[in-house]
Amino acid sequence: MRGRAVSVLLIAWAVLSVVPARADQLLIGKRLSINNPPTGSNRVVHLARDVSLTVGNAGGAGDPRCSGSGGGGASSLHIVASGGAGDVVIPLPCAGWSTNVTNTLYRYRDSSGQTCRLVIVKHHVFVKAVCSGPQVGIDLNGGTAPVGLATTLNAERYCTAFGGTILHDGSDDRTFLAKDAPAPAACPETTTTTTSTSTSSTTPTYCCALPGRCTFSSPDQNQFFCESAGGTLYANYECDGGTGGCVAGSGVAGPCCQRDYIVPHSVSCEAGPSVTGASCVSGGNWIASFYPSAVCTTAGTCQP
Repeated sequence: MRGRAVSVLLIAWAVLSVVPARADQLLIGKRLSINNPPTGSNRVVHLARDVSLTVGNAGGAGDPRCSGSGGGGASSLHIVASGGAGDVVIPLPCAGWSTNVTNTLYRYRDSSGQTCRLVIVKHHVFVKAVCSGPQVGIDLNGGTAPVGLATTLNAERYCTAFGGTILHDGSDDRTFLAKDAPAPAACPETTTTTTSTSTSSTTPTYCCALPGRCTFSSPDQNQFFCESAGGTLYANYECDGGTGGCVAGSGVAGPCCQRDYIVPHSVSCEAGPSVTGASCVSGGNWIASFYPSAVCTTAGTCQP
């Protein structure tokens, strides 16, 4: 399977309780390419051109920056492919966004490659996204079309659906290419997806990658807390004890601290080289357990 089957489904983070309801903009699709090379990373390049496109005012509900309404909201790129090829949400944290002096565009950059290298939404012109890596979890096949995409900026969604002209249908397990798609009837929605390798539900869990360590909470990790601490949030990723990073798939065993909270009852996990027995202590309303070699699982527990 050349396309890495990583079903990454995302629902609203707790911080979204102060963000207004989403407004959907249905756009004409110009071009979509998804590439799953035999070696290297999966890649998606998306372009929609539509003069009806509008961007939100600075500081408002359509501003994806941390200074936007509600702290920028949970911005993301959502890709929904047909035929079981994948239903993927790639988070676009507010710290990666900027605007220009006239506030006619929003630009997202991530040089690490863990989310999307570039996303641009320009007033009355286009939406563009370039992403590569295991987070592009689309497993191409001959039934991949149509592919729906939703680029969410805080409370604004910009949506396309690529039926249109199919130049490569993905049946070679390597390339999907479509162009000139009419505006869709609606934005794609998150669904429950089951594949031969993984099962995802509409209640995801989150991993927060911090310098030298990662933290994991069940059932969710607060976006604002993660980003304000200098971390990057990933949906349905494992917390890797060996490196202290968030990884797709099973993590590597390493130092791990599990905290069982009594009131309210919940479990959280922290792993990585910087985690020590001295730092993993009980206190307040939790009981902590240190494991010198364990994996921090999606259940929020240390698995020896």
